[in-house]
Amino acid sequence: MPNNRRSVILDKSFLQAESKDCRRLHFLKDAGCIFVLTDTLIYELCTNVDKKTQRNDQWPATQRKLFPFADCIEIWQHTAELLQTEIKTQKPINSPINQTVTDRFRAWFQSGQSYVQSDLKALAASAKKQWEGNSVDALIKECRDLCQSCPSYAATIQQDKAQAKTILADLMGHKAFINWRIKRVHGDQSVTDLYIKGAERGLGPEWFAYHETRSTLALCCVFMMKYGLKIEPGMDFGHTKLDADYASLLHYADGLATNETSGNLADMCEWLYGGSKRIFSTKNLDAAIPKEDKLREVAYQKWEQDGRTHGHDQSDWFWSKKKLAACWWERIGKTQTQEVLNS
Repeated sequence: MPNNRRSVILDKSFLQAESKDCRRLHFLKDAGCIFVLTDTLIYELCTNVDKKTQRNDQWPATQRKLFPFADCIEIWQHTAELLQTEIKTQKPINSPINQTVTDRFRAWFQSGQSYVQSDLKALAASAKKQWEGNSVDALIKECRDLCQSCPSYAATIQQDKAQAKTILADLMGHKAFINWRIKRVHGDQSVTDLYIKGAERGLGPEWFAYHETRSTLALCCVFMMKYGLKIEPGMDFGHTKLDADYASLLHYADGLATNETSGNLADMCEWLYGGSKRIFSTKNLDAAIPKEDKLREVAYQKWEQDGRTHGHDQSDWFWSKKKLAACWWERIGKTQTQEVLNS
């Protein structure tokens, strides 16, 4: 049985693919998982308006899927808020969890009542302007500055995409590269709303600013690989920025449940964490969920071990589910799903 609960960030693509019976979420709960919801996720759900109906059904639908897991939910603060906290307190944050909001969400989900604010459209528009407007424009400028700082390097990366991924994965591990950006952004005492004491000498991994910097640099590398100095980034760059938010928070989590296991998000996570984090989709999670015959086999073994005592059928069944879920966690996220099926 799992002694330590594993935190798994849920993204929009994974939750949208989850069926009404929430079989995958139930399996993850049995595996001892805590489900992390971020401001990024809630923002994406609330701004996802159907073009035909002009309605937003994603947020209330997602709420209903999560109601059975109210006691397993954590709400994590957005990356910008975590940075602001470190700048304000001048010390590393202990946790990304917003406990007040987490308690509120748990009580709300336990009530089983869907809720959508009457002014959701206005709130979404305001958030979109703030998150995808100013922040993305500033990031594009930073990305272009990086390309201009090393034009030959940028050209090499654009010409050989396969080699680029290897080069950039190596780059994400260089402390000098990370501290260069930390000093540039957080090392000037005259810029009080960004300055972190000691940043002029570099920061260590105990700071969220360190991991946000690595994630931002990974985003800059995606930009360098896709656009360089010649191509104007399209609307998809705003989405890639949200992927970078997930990637930075993944430092605090054990896994990320997403159906975007290829492309920008996957590249950034690979560069930042290698194989140290579980990143899995509905497909390979389905391959990891034990079949009923295996559950029956383990439950029967438990019954025999307990002296064939009758009257514990249900408890033996739930015990076998949790036991198998705990064993199968180590296989979740493997790219070779056939290994899961054969084990």
